[in-house]
Amino acid sequence: MPNHFSNEHSGHGSDHPDMPSSVERSLRPGREEKLDPFRVLSHCPVNPRDTVADVGCGPGYFTLPLAKFLINGKVIAVDVSDEMLAACEKSSSQLIVAHPWRGHPPIQHVAIPLIKEGKIGGPFLARIYGMGGEHGGDQLFLDLYPHFFDFLWQLWGAPQWCQAHLTQDGRSATPADLKPGVEGMGLVAGNGIRAYYYFEGGFAADFESYQGDGKENPYRIDIHGTAGTLSLPGPMVNKPDIYFHPLTNPGLLDDDRWEVVPSEPPPDAHKW
Repeated sequence: MPNHFSNEHSGHGSDHPDMPSSVERSLRPGREEKLDPFRVLSHCPVNPRDTVADVGCGPGYFTLPLAKFLINGKVIAVDVSDEMLAACEKSSSQLIVAHPWRGHPPIQHVAIPLIKEGKIGGPFLARIYGMGGEHGGDQLFLDLYPHFFDFLWQLWGAPQWCQAHLTQDGRSATPADLKPGVEGMGLVAGNGIRAYYYFEGGFAADFESYQGDGKENPYRIDIHGTAGTLSLPGPMVNKPDIYFHPLTNPGLLDDDRWEVVPSEPPPDAHKW
């Protein structure tokens, strides 16, 4: 086998002083324009709960995008080259996604049992309302919303499919709208997002977040069933954890039929 082929693909560095190393070639500027890792991975049948081995990981070109997708799984980077593994370890950062509702008694010991026991009849739709203002759109999608989706997965498993529409001031977002996200979120695009998720058995979930005026943030999930509705404010909201309404599609204004479902511990500023 010719040496130039071996140097290019085996992960070993070149003996030629002017030839870039395998790591430099793998991370050369502009590579993502020809080989976008997120676009490639979008064609892979991977579930967010999967454990995926990136065999021949190199310096982590596909490893890190995979880690961002596997929010409840993990990616294992494997390579025969010590140089590549060292580069992968150097370039990567530990990704930890915590789901505060997994350890929150009102959700685990009250809300989920109520749904399973038929408090709202047969659940058929969830409506998830994200943040507004400067955090509207997908700014905090990987930060504040995974606990909502993890809650749904606890009850209905992973969605079978989803679709989403990113917008910038009402029009479809384009690559020109990319910008650095807040709080280390990486690149984001647009200031609005609508997404739809379909689960086995006919259950579905709508998600929306847009900039708006930012004066108030709904930030909650409503679960609609054939015999009522549960509304669960997000973890950062210092409000009761669970509200119940006896109607499938309750009104939003001046409706005193909303009732607080008692749960322990009571809400406080440390709920997050």
